[in-house]
Amino acid sequence: MSDELLELRRALMERKRALEREARERESLERQTPIGQTLTEETIVLKSTQETDKSAQEIDKRKLCHYCHSQSKYTCPTCYVRSCSLECIKKHKPYCTVKKPKYKPMSQITKDDLSEDFKWLNHIHENVKPLERQKKRKPGLLKAASQLGIRLHLMPIGFTKQQQNKSRILKNEIEFTCEIRAVTETKWIQVKTSERLPLEGFVYLDTPGGRQMIDPTRTLGELLMNQTIVEFPTFYQF
Repeated sequence: MSDELLELRRALMERKRALEREARERESLERQTPIGQTLTEETIVLKSTQETDKSAQEIDKRKLCHYCHSQSKYTCPTCYVRSCSLECIKKHKPYCTVKKPKYKPMSQITKDDLSEDFKWLNHIHENVKPLERQKKRKPGLLKAASQLGIRLHLMPIGFTKQQQNKSRILKNEIEFTCEIRAVTETKWIQVKTSERLPLEGFVYLDTPGGRQMIDPTRTLGELLMNQTIVEFPTFYQF
């Protein structure tokens, strides 16, 4: 990673030198221009185009694969090293492990330590993003469930259970997606908190603490009160 920082710094220095060179060439061109005559728009555009082409070439170099210098297709989410193929990704993986850095006094910190700190903080940031999305999901549904005494938890976007959840608020109650697992099949139905489950026999509610036997003659709202539910309730029928 220290090599990547040095490479980035080198690219920035090259860009700075290119800008300084552009300024010097412009001043030289202005000095060569006869008195009373100004630079034409065509000359300025030509110089600008040439420098833009040079800048584009520098940018293209930074987009090359770090290992074989081919056109890159992938970027490492941890250290942003570019690669072009699975073979190059495999070469990079052993050098891109994310571990919590050990404590060191400031006097002993090196560039490699700073690189490890950066990778660790970036790793934490990427793992916090799903939690931020979770807080933004269906705040009205979470509030309505809390008012009914139901401890509802929503999973981050992209999980299968999150995609299956079609629960919604209808006036003063919730219409929950309910997963029904029977011996021969599994199905999903929509049931309001004021309604009863269309189930008979031995019915169990799946909770984080294990399965609990319930009375199917009670309403869904009564069954879920003081219970912890992840996305939607799951019932087992035997």
